[in-house]
Amino acid sequence: MSGMDPGRTTRTKALDTLAWMVAWTLLVVALVASLAPREGGWFSFSDKLTHVVGYTGLCASFLLAAVWLPRRGPGRFPRSAVAVTVAVAVVGAVLELLQGYVGRSVDVLDVGANVVGCVGGRFLWGALRSTLSERSA
Repeated sequence: MSGMDPGRTTRTKALDTLAWMVAWTLLVVALVASLAPREGGWFSFSDKLTHVVGYTGLCASFLLAAVWLPRRGPGRFPRSAVAVTVAVAVVGAVLELLQGYVGRSVDVLDVGANVVGCVGGRFLWGALRSTLSERSA
């Protein structure tokens, strides 16, 4: 059993793998959605809402995979919730800047919506963690 973590069951390994797959898949979706050609460029409430919801899910998924996940507990980076949140927000800002190179407009309000989404994802993840930690105590 060399190299195996004796504290991890097959179930927790599967949950961990699934959490990482979801997080990376959502990042790929964000990359494609951000850098694919698109018509328009005007302010749209639904566009900003899409940014908020998308980055809420993206940030929460990376927090679940990296920091803490129900039934698995601490992840690979258990003390990195703030760093993960900031990293996802930075990715959102960089993707927005890269849109200028693929024929799309760069919108600072989209960056703001991404940040709001990251804060929302951190809040939802924290509420989930707090609620489930209280139940198991």
